Amino acid sequence: MTDWTRREKTVTTIEYAVPADEPRGACWNQVQQALNAAVREHSPWKNPVPADDAIRVHARDDEIVISFEKGEEPPW
Repeated sequence: MTDWTRREKTVTTIEYAVPADEPRGACWNQVQQALNAAVREHSPWKNPVPADDAIRVHARDDEIVISFEKGEEPPW
């Protein structure tokens, strides 16, 4: 008889987008506010400083996108 376990995980990607139109780009204050909001939302129940690879910053055509993945809440 085979022993096995089925696991299913749902992950949601949260994104904060800051307009960065050329030629001026994004305002640092807006990027900083979006990053602070992402950090607060990412780690509300534990250490307020996320791991180095937890939050990503992407430069897209006309915006700066700050994103992280949100899975199931930890059991504690």
